Amino acid sequence: ARAMNSAQSPATEPALPQALAPDAFSSMFQSIAGLRNLRAAAAMLGCFVAGVLVAGLLGYVGRGSFTMMALAALLAALLFFTGIHAAGVLLMDQARRLPPRSVIDAVVYGLMCVPKTIALIVLMVLAVIALYVVMWLLFLVCKIPGLGPVLFTFVFPACVLLAGLTVVGMMISLQIALPALWEGAGVAGALAKAF
Repeated sequence: ARAMNSAQSPATEPALPQALAPDAFSSMFQSIAGLRNLRAAAAMLGCFVAGVLVAGLLGYVGRGSFTMMALAALLAALLFFTGIHAAGVLLMDQARRLPPRSVIDAVVYGLMCVPKTIALIVLMVLAVIALYVVMWLLFLVCKIPGLGPVLFTFVFPACVLLAGLTVVGMMISLQIALPALWEGAGVAGALAKAF
């Protein structure tokens, strides 16, 4: 048996885990170059300033009017999200080594990413609600006399853990899905990449 093991070819031996590539650390440190992208900073800062100005002007014009205050908040949020997406698009172009687009193009594209982001958030909230409905049904089963308290001892800690992991997982998935939107993926494609 020892002779047979020593005679095995290297191709049949189990593969050893690969070490980090030599350029892994250099590519990680190249991500700092995104902080020097002035177009991304200008797009985000410009949208943020515009959002504050629009909210301030509408708030001043409609003093005491709930409708004007709601409109001001909605437009400010729209401009804030547009700025974040515009900066993300410009940074994604830089990371993919594509020719840089203009700030105006990035802002328009960022504005088109806002409805996709809202759709992603709605889908994730619906998934969390579906999980909470399942947990509610499990807690209803735990009301069965005799068997209920025994089930509750297992169901309650499992539901607490599952609820926490789900909410944190959804928040992380949203952050992972945003770069897919910036690359041009649809909602389904962004969810697929996130999961």
